[in-house]
Amino acid sequence: MSGIPKEPLQTSEVERPSITKVVPNSNFVGGQVTIYGHGFAARTNENTVTFNGVAAPILSSSTTEFLVQVPNGATTGHIYLSTPAGHTHSPSVFTVL
Repeated sequence: MSGIPKEPLQTSEVERPSITKVVPNSNFVGGQVTIYGHGFAARTNENTVTFNGVAAPILSSSTTEFLVQVPNGATTGHIYLSTPAGHTHSPSVFTVL
């Protein structure tokens, strides 16, 4: 029959983001924090990191690691990450000192 593909269609799966570790797990406003995981967007501007809803500046990034700064107004709680592939949060609570 014509119009029926002879090979299966290829689909690309996008890896959902996951945070596996945050180092250190506490810091002062203005301090730096490294976030480890996988599924982070390749382009820095496609990732959003927040501390209890307050956006954090991303100082450097890769698909498995971010270096961020604890933003003014941050409070103790989970660190959240949003990418085009989904949302996640840190496995433990981050303490703002």
